[in-house]
Amino acid sequence: GGEVRTRATVERILVEDGRVNVRVAPGPGARWSVEAGPFAVLVTGTAFGIEWHAREQRLEITLDEGRNRLRRVKGESPKASQ
Repeated sequence: GGEVRTRATVERILVEDGRVNVRVAPGPGARWSVEAGPFAVLVTGTAFGIEWHAREQRLEITLDEGRNRLRRVKGESPKASQ
């Protein structure tokens, strides 16, 4: 795995296939999103993992702390679990 550190307040992370672990500190004006398939996770200051299985069109989210919002941004309704 790898780690990325940034001071940016707006970021968009795209997961095409596989897993990513995310830890975002809350801050004024911070707008982060992690997109996987037809889903976008809107991050509000949290720690979580996202695993997108492109072939099965299946999303798994593990929330370690905080909270976030999940929304479908396009296409049909694939399987999602939290």
